[in-house]
Parts: sequence; structure tokens; C-alpha cells
Amino acid sequence: MNTSRTCRFSSTSRSFRSCFNCDGEHDICAENLSDDVRLTFADMIKAGVLVKSDSPLAPPKSYQRYKVYPCRYVDKVHWAITGKCKFRCRHCLVSAPDNRHPQPTLEQCLATVAEFKRCGIRKVDITGGEPFIRDDWEKIFDALADARIKIGIIFTNASLLTDRVLDVLSANNQHPTFQLSFDSLGWHDWLRGVDGAEVQAIDGFKLLRDRNFRATASMCVYRLNRHTLRDTANFLASLGVAALMVSTPQELGIWKRYAQEYALTFAEAWQMYREYIPQWYADGTPLDIHLEGFFSSRRDNPRSYEITFMQKMSAEADWSKVYACGSIQHGIFVTAEGRVVPCMGFADTVIADKFSETFGRGLSDALEDKFYRGVLDIKMSDYLTAQPKCARCPQFHACGGGCLLDGITDAGDMLVPDERICNFHLNVGAAAVREVVDAALESYLN
Repeated sequence: MNTSRTCRFSSTSRSFRSCFNCDGEHDICAENLSDDVRLTFADMIKAGVLVKSDSPLAPPKSYQRYKVYPCRYVDKVHWAITGKCKFRCRHCLVSAPDNRHPQPTLEQCLATVAEFKRCGIRKVDITGGEPFIRDDWEKIFDALADARIKIGIIFTNASLLTDRVLDVLSANNQHPTFQLSFDSLGWHDWLRGVDGAEVQAIDGFKLLRDRNFRATASMCVYRLNRHTLRDTANFLASLGVAALMVSTPQELGIWKRYAQEYALTFAEAWQMYREYIPQWYADGTPLDIHLEGFFSSRRDNPRSYEITFMQKMSAEADWSKVYACGSIQHGIFVTAEGRVVPCMGFADTVIADKFSETFGRGLSDALEDKFYRGVLDIKMSDYLTAQPKCARCPQFHACGGGCLLDGITDAGDMLVPDERICNFHLNVGAAAVREVVDAALESYLN
């Protein structure tokens, strides 16, 4: 087994068990393998995960040996180690300014880390609230390092980001990406609800740059700051920020109170992005960019781009076998209460309390919770049964109904059209985006 390669395979129970013999010690005769095992091994050899050897190898070390974990496969966890935050963000998904979510005890956090290890979790993203509002964050980080769990991303407002944080991470051989919110030059304080938030974020970016930690930024756009996108992107690039994710706030959590007055319409958002795409190219592609679902591209490969509002599904697909949301199949969000939900957006919805807690129950049991599995197992056919109008729409194979949460009702019904996706396919379309991008690319290349 080539442990330097990481791939995901679906297999039968028999072919999975057969992988245990791929340890450099056992001789495997292809002629004696069943068809399903032979096919699985062929795929793994093609991917470079399995490597043939003409002679036995040294026995694998204990941490290299295969393990069977007591739960379904989870690729990554997004974990809120606190629900507390000293900011008063007007668009907070988890309603932290309302103190709706607690701060788990250190004992609960350490028990959660132990559960991650027991269930084979190898990567965790840390969020809150504001994670560094805890005075015991260092003990949690140490526990993750001891469990050989990598911290992938830390989401922070940077108000409590210090050299000490980076020193602890470095000592634990952790080098995560930091994603800081930065809601545009001159307007960050307004959206964050506190004076000085913009200065603190800028200082945070500078610290990360000077300490050689990768930094990305997320920017929420609304009526007051939509004119600042170009200047903000170039400013962030000058601070060494690698990528900027731009979006309009989802109408969840606290933003429900402000959306009517401050939210951009879909047409206004598209107009803003349509103006900025040529500017991004004209400015020399200063950083990786993600403009909601309209346009994504990398600064080092600007000829290639994605329109993530476009689903890659066949019009002849068997909808009974297609998940309504593919992105939640291999990841989870653990709330500050210890609830296991499919993604962060579920944490402050009317159905949040229906999900199981890990505290006192265990992660493996929570992952098999009937309600949780029911959400994961929603198929496109379920959606189309609930929305026959969508079943008749010729755009559905490219639309897929959108995000389950963007249309959720006050009664918790998720089988409702995502208006953003409908707007895109009915009123904009991929051809319009490509026209803008192709014209900008032509000028950029010439």
C-alpha cells in the first residue's frame, strides 16, 4: 500500500476486507480473487494506491496498519469548539450574538477529540463562535495533535489571533490555513457590529503573512459594500491573502432581521460579479477567487474556471440514486452543543434540535441517528416528488434543486426550490457567464 497517496473508493465488504492483506507481507494471487476484489484492486493499482512488489517488504508500523472504524466514512469534521463570540455580526449563521449556543466544557471537548480518533477522523476544521475566546484552546489543540488529527482550517475573526497561537500550532507540527472574515474596506465594522474589527482583521492577515501561514478571506456583500469588491480584493492580495470567497449572506440566523433592507437581489449580485470578473483579469488575477456559484478560478491557472451553479448530471440520470446534496455525504458539522449535523447551515434552523448530541452518546451512534441519516439519504427523486414543477423543467439536470437549506421553510421543509439556482438558470444561465469570462480572458491573454 502506497501511504503517500490518498484516494476514496467504494467497495464491497469482501473487497474491503481483502485490502487488509495488502501489507507487504502477504503474497496475493490474482487468479484466486473474486471478480469484485479484482476490480477494486485494479482501480487501486491504477490510482497508485496499491504498488506491486516482487519480494516481501518490512512489516508496517502500528499506525500504518489498517483499521475498521465503528461508523460510516467521514472525510472531515467542521467543529465549533464554542458558541461564544464578542463580535455582533449581523449575518451570523449560528446566532452567536444572541448567546443561543453554549461553550462546551474542556472535558467535553477532550472527549469529543477522543471520539474523533475512535471513529477514524483524520482532519478537523475549527470554528465557533470565535474559537480563541476559550482560554483553554491550547489544550484542545494539543489533544488533536496527540490524536494525530490534522487541523485543516481555522475560522476566526482575528481579534484574538496572536504569535502564541501560531507558536503552539508550529510546536504541534500543525500548519492550517486561516480563514478570516473581511467584509470589505470601510464596511467590515458595520457587518461585524463592533468598532475596530477591520483593523484587527488587517493585523491578523499581516501576522499570518509574516509567520508564513496561509490565509484566505471570506467577504459578504450587501447593499452598503457592493461597490468595494475590486479595491478589497486587491488590498487583500497585497497582504498576501491567497484566496477570496465572495457571497451574499444566506437568509439564516441573524441575517433574517436585516435581509429585507440590506440584502442584494439576485440581479444586483449578478451585475456586481459581471462587472468584477473582467476587473479580476485586468488586475492580473491577484488571488484565487470564488464568486458565489457564478465563477471560480485560480490565480495560477486563470484560463480554467468553474460555474458551480451548474450541476454535472445527465438528463437521463436515475434520480432515485442521486443524493439531493452530495457535499454532506462525507463531512459533518459538530455544534457547540455537541450535535452532529450535516453542515454548519443546519446549526440554527428550526430542525437543529432534532439531531443527536455526541456528548454522552458517542460519535458513532450520532452518525447512525435516524433523523440525521434521513437528511443525508434524501434523493433527487424525493425532491421531484415534492416539486413536480421542477420535474417538468428542462433545466433540472443542470440545476439539481440547489441547496437544501436555502429554501427551508419555517416548518422545516427542505424539499423546496432554492430561488438562487432558479434565478441563475432561468434569468442568467451559463452562456451569459461564459460570454463575460471569455471576453475578459481574450483581453487578459492579449
